[in-house]
Amino acid sequence: MPHVIVRGFGSIRDIIGSERIKLEINEKETLTSAINSILATYHGISEIVLDPETGKPRTNIRFLLNERNVELPKDAEQRVEDGDVLAILPPVGGG
Repeated sequence: MPHVIVRGFGSIRDIIGSERIKLEINEKETLTSAINSILATYHGISEIVLDPETGKPRTNIRFLLNERNVELPKDAEQRVEDGDVLAILPPVGGG
């Protein structure tokens, strides 16, 4: 079965329980549908990724596909393919 490797960092990694997981995809999978699958599977991630007022990804969340920054909604319909790596980087706090 085709799959995408999902890499989580910080609080995302804590929720998925690993630095990386395999997400099964279909041959017509888009970036949006892959992200939606992750959010549906790991409910706590939506609280980090989505703005509660708009339901859209927060502007301070970064998504990388094969180590390249992707912008939502501009790249939302970009296809993901077998073996791609999707990284989700939450904001980092500190001082």
